[in-house]
Amino acid sequence: MPTIHNLAAAVLMFVAPALAPALAQPSLNPPSGAVGLSQVFGPGTAINSRNTPGDGNSRFKITQPGHYHLASNIRVIDLPFLEQPIAIEIAASDVTIDLNGFTLSRGPLISPGQTEPEDPVAGEDTVGIGVDDQDVRNITIRNGTIYGFATAVGLRRQAGGFSTVSARESALADLRIRDALRTGARAITIGTNADIERCVVRSQNSGISAGSGLVLRDSRIEADADGVLSADALIESCRIASGGNAIDASDAIIRDSWIQANGAVIVTNQAVIEGCRIQSDADINGPPAVRLGNGLIHGCTIISSATPIDFQIEGAIADTVAIGGTSNIASGVFVTGSKL
Repeated sequence: MPTIHNLAAAVLMFVAPALAPALAQPSLNPPSGAVGLSQVFGPGTAINSRNTPGDGNSRFKITQPGHYHLASNIRVIDLPFLEQPIAIEIAASDVTIDLNGFTLSRGPLISPGQTEPEDPVAGEDTVGIGVDDQDVRNITIRNGTIYGFATAVGLRRQAGGFSTVSARESALADLRIRDALRTGARAITIGTNADIERCVVRSQNSGISAGSGLVLRDSRIEADADGVLSADALIESCRIASGGNAIDASDAIIRDSWIQANGAVIVTNQAVIEGCRIQSDADINGPPAVRLGNGLIHGCTIISSATPIDFQIEGAIADTVAIGGTSNIASGVFVTGSKL
């Protein structure tokens, strides 16, 4: 009489050959032909003249959502001679550009013996990565260097007349930016609800101009003109130094940052400023270090040869603030626990 053990063995002998093709091991030999760039650098499309050809206003143009990357350094010399030519134009929403640690530049890269490139020369109103004539959203640019353009990242711009084209709800991360001298230009322009983290910006012009809702964290901004312009912003754990006004941001929360300027350090209404070192390098006749209306300064150190704080609107509060110099405090302004 057959046992359960013998029946099980018989079933396995009958079934195993039928399953053999499904259980076959994959070949260990690599496929024939060249390895695609996406297999080297991860998912996505390499930015080049074949995959992302440009048009009359750009060297490269992204027209479809997806992930894109640089496969090498890209140096752009002869941008189209049009108003605000763009090296990489973004004409679609839901786009991620990973620079993969490479450099997008207009002008020379690092010369032999140099530790970093020289200051870019003054040039046309060029853009490294940006939008042209249509609104987009959900753009991410990360992990590399953008060098030598008047605007490194131009995700907010005038498209003609008074209309503004922008990329909303976008993010910049782990970028090193050094722009070219261009009067009135900004190293970064970006739309509403933007997130900028772990970026280093060295601007011969102004630093960042953002729509409302900016979140700026763990970044270093050095600008010869103004530093950061936004509204409803959160600025946290940053080092900001400027030759003009360092921060101009109404309805902002500014925390744990070192902020230094030759002009006014912070110009804001209805703001909360906490745990910051605020330093004005203006002379004694210069602007106040902080111009605050209807807000709160808490736990800060303010250093200024001019007026450290100018409370211009009733309802402002300075709490546990160490201040050197004299302050102009309007009626109805509360100063508590402070060293004046």
